[in-house]
Amino acid sequence: MSTTIKNPVHAVKEFGLRTRAGVRSNTCHPTKGYETLLPDGWRNSKYEILADDKHSVTIGDTTYYRIRALRRIERPFGLPPVEPGDLGGYVALTAGYPLSNEGNCWIADEAFVSGYISDDAQITGHAHVGYPSKVIGQSLISDFAQVIDGAEVTSSMVTDYAQVVGRNFEGLDKDLIFDRRQTAVANHSWVSGRARVSDGALVIRFSRVSGSAVVAGHVQLRKGAIVTGGVMLVSERGFTDLSGEAIDEPMNMWGFPTTVLLRANDDWAHSAKAFTPEEYGSVLPYWKSGYPRVREAAQEIADIYGVKLEVGDAGLGAYASSFDKEKGYPRNVQTSPVTGIEHLERPSEDEYEEFIDNLILRREAIRDKRLQVLARESGESTSDGEEHGD
Repeated sequence: MSTTIKNPVHAVKEFGLRTRAGVRSNTCHPTKGYETLLPDGWRNSKYEILADDKHSVTIGDTTYYRIRALRRIERPFGLPPVEPGDLGGYVALTAGYPLSNEGNCWIADEAFVSGYISDDAQITGHAHVGYPSKVIGQSLISDFAQVIDGAEVTSSMVTDYAQVVGRNFEGLDKDLIFDRRQTAVANHSWVSGRARVSDGALVIRFSRVSGSAVVAGHVQLRKGAIVTGGVMLVSERGFTDLSGEAIDEPMNMWGFPTTVLLRANDDWAHSAKAFTPEEYGSVLPYWKSGYPRVREAAQEIADIYGVKLEVGDAGLGAYASSFDKEKGYPRNVQTSPVTGIEHLERPSEDEYEEFIDNLILRREAIRDKRLQVLARESGESTSDGEEHGD
C-alpha cells in the first residue's frame, strides 16, 4: 500500500488562498480603543496581546486573547512573512506568555495556544496546543491538529486532524506508573491524517504516523518507521521498538482496525517481526526486509525540511503485514467518501466461504494442540505419581 499524505506546505498555501495567515488589524489605535498587554521583555517584543472583549474568547474556564505583530517575522515552510500590525492567533495566559519572543515562532489564523511555543515553531489554521505542552524547534502544527496534555513536539509536523496527547502524572502514585516518559514527536517526524500518538509513545527520527493509526504506550518509532492505515499499535508495558519498519494496514471490510497489537507483558519487541507469532495477539504472517517505502517516506520529510537524509536516518526497510505487498491486496482497497478512511472491499461469496473453512481448520488445529498438551501433562502427572509410590 502506498502511503500518500498531503504535503503540509501545499496545505498551508491552499489555506492562505482563503485567508491570509497574518491578517492586518484595521481596528482602532491600541491606546485609544482597547487594552493591550506586552509579554516579558517587551522592549524587544515581537507581538502584543489584545486584551479587550472584541479580541478575546472564553472557552470553559480559559480565556484566549488575540496577538498582534509588532515587527516583521520571517517564517519557515514557505509561509508568508508576518508584517507589523498583522493579527495572529489566540493565546491563554495560563502560566505566563505562551509565545516566545526569540526566534521566528508565530501563532496564526484561528489557532488557540495555552502551551509553550518557541524557536521557529508555527501554529496555523485551527490548530490547538494545550497547556503544558511544548512545541519547539522548526515545527508545524496546522489544520485542526492538536498537541495537548503535556505532549512535546520538536522539529516535527502534526497536520490535518492528528492528535499528539501527553500524560498527566499529577496526583498519581509514581510507584504505580511503569514508565514516566512523556509523549513526544521529534527529529523531523510527521503525524498526519486522523492519527493519534499518546500515552508516552515516541515518534522520532524521520518516522511517520498517518491514516487512522493509533500509536500509544511504551512504543518507539525511529529511523523512518511507518505506522499507517487502520492500525492500533498499543503496548501497556512491554517495550516495542520499530526501527525503519512499516506496518501499513487498511480498515477491514467491517470498518474495524485490521491490526490490533496489545502488549501487556514485560517482553521487549525490537522489531515488528515479533508480531508475526500468535502469542502477541495479532497475526501478521508476511514479513520482508528491503521495503523501499520506508526510505521514500523519510526522504519526503527531508525534502520538506531541506535537509540531507543521512545513511542512519532511515532503516533498511521492512514490513509486517497481513498480506504480501508484492502481490497486492487480497481484495481491492476502497476509500470512504465521508471519512476518507481506506478499507478493504467486502469479500466475494467464494472468499467468505474460504475464510470460514480456514477458520474451522484453525480452530480444529488449536483444539488438537490443546488436547495433545493436556494428554502430555496428564501422562507426566501419572509418571510422577508412580515414582512417588515406589
